[in-house]
Amino acid sequence: MSSLPNPYTAASEVLWEDFPRKQFSEECFRALNLIDRNREYLESLPQANGEDERAAQALSDIAVASGRLERTLTDMMALIRCIQGNEPPIWELVDLCALLRGLCAGQEQIRRAIGVTLTLECDADGCCVYGDRGFLEQICLHLLSNALRACREGGHVWVVLEPGRSQDDCPVLRVLDDGCGLPDEERDNLRENRTHFLGGTQSGLLLCREYCRLLGWELELNARPEGGTEAVVKMLPGKRPLGSTILRSENTWDKLQQEYRLQRLVARELNCIPGLETVDFER
Repeated sequence: MSSLPNPYTAASEVLWEDFPRKQFSEECFRALNLIDRNREYLESLPQANGEDERAAQALSDIAVASGRLERTLTDMMALIRCIQGNEPPIWELVDLCALLRGLCAGQEQIRRAIGVTLTLECDADGCCVYGDRGFLEQICLHLLSNALRACREGGHVWVVLEPGRSQDDCPVLRVLDDGCGLPDEERDNLRENRTHFLGGTQSGLLLCREYCRLLGWELELNARPEGGTEAVVKMLPGKRPLGSTILRSENTWDKLQQEYRLQRLVARELNCIPGLETVDFER
């Protein structure tokens, strides 16, 4: 492994100044408040009152809120450690097609549980990008999670990877959905968006923006004319940010370890989506 210089001072100060600490803390407290309110409701229920359906929904809300809170805090703290220079990015060649296939392996389970079709389109020959594997995993996971949350039953999510056609072109990742779309000034749209995202600040999207900024990439969110949203990640080559470079020759054991780790990350993220709380994505 060869180390790059790590004067993580001016860059980290700029990132830390812009880091959305207020939004993150608000979401954490909102989730905790939801947990407390549902807990108080369950405690007030008599032993038999014919409201089993409401109790089940309350328990589901608790599971989703606590899962999101755990995920947000874990990812936030990891990102803060990186920004402060304690855990700088580790740069390596990552097969993004293989990563996306692992993320989308639960397509059939998702369709059965919430009625949303997930389609993956990527080059069979693979597409390698240079970046931090952990950042890449989180970007793809959060964009997929947001797209699935936005969809109603019968909806569709597309994950499309467009490899660069030449050395001057950068790979582009697109995650599209036909769901509730971006919030706008229309009251009905705002209400539906808030319902799908449980009133959250979409912390996954905020994290994605920070990951992309650290990698020197661009993230765009666009409204689709036919309805829904398109997230676009442009993986610009640019200059490598500060961190370390790792050169490795992957063996079978490494690949198995990466696949197992990715399975656990997918399960942790997707189990925070209403309707997918009990789906076993680690089988």
